Amino acid sequence: MADWTIRPQLKALGGIANVIVIGGEYKQYQVLANPNKLKHYGISLQELQAAVEAANVNTTGGFYNEFGNQYNIKGEGRAYDVDDLQEGLIKEVNGQAIRIKDVAEVKVGRLLTPLGIAFITSVLTSLVVAVTVTPVLCSYLLKKEKLLQKQSEGTRVERWLRKGYSGMLNKSLKYSKLVIGGTVAIFLVSLVLFFQLGRSFLPEFNEGSLVISVVGTPGMSLKESNKTGKRVEELLLEMPEVDVVTRRTGRAELDEHAQGVNAAEIDAPFTLQDGQSKEAFFAK
Repeated sequence: MADWTIRPQLKALGGIANVIVIGGEYKQYQVLANPNKLKHYGISLQELQAAVEAANVNTTGGFYNEFGNQYNIKGEGRAYDVDDLQEGLIKEVNGQAIRIKDVAEVKVGRLLTPLGIAFITSVLTSLVVAVTVTPVLCSYLLKKEKLLQKQSEGTRVERWLRKGYSGMLNKSLKYSKLVIGGTVAIFLVSLVLFFQLGRSFLPEFNEGSLVISVVGTPGMSLKESNKTGKRVEELLLEMPEVDVVTRRTGRAELDEHAQGVNAAEIDAPFTLQDGQSKEAFFAK
């Protein structure tokens, strides 16, 4: 569900570039073959395995271009529940269709069961240890008065820090007005410095290159998208500041920033003319 239902719906929302699923196991189906039924129908275990694999797969049919639009063709054969999988066809015997459910039992496999069992076991184990082992260890280790008294006083470092803090606190209380006034002054100075600091996470980049995003209408074919990209390249190359451009159209669906063939990115390095400002160049 996370990979095939929730993730595509989240990626379809505006402002979301990518959705990465972390954790969890893949959904599994258990196919328990019946040896007697396999023998009765003359079906081998390899044939059953091949039928199970073929009953849970999507295939691509390429795409079809018409009037400048691109239409994707897809064959959907993925099993979404037990009923879909057990209806898979193995072969025909004497004109009778033998399906997976005729020779095996299909069950919804383990999804989060191992994780749930491990969690419950660890919680129960910790509870047993807390009410049995921990009190026994405490009765043996925490019965010496001298040791407990020594631990309550702390280590040498703790006693030294406590002593130094007490002396500093007593002096601060004697000059309370001076301490408060100094704190307020430092706070005001920090406010002045705060409003003079930069507010951007990264400094402004000046790499001397334009990155232009060209996005056509959804469903635009690769041929039409390529025409649009070439036209934008020609317009950029007419500018004296631009000598070369590079373009990529579309991105693979497993890319971190997947795009359709209707979208393209053009990189255009530029060199400013003598005395020309960057703002004047951008105004073109």
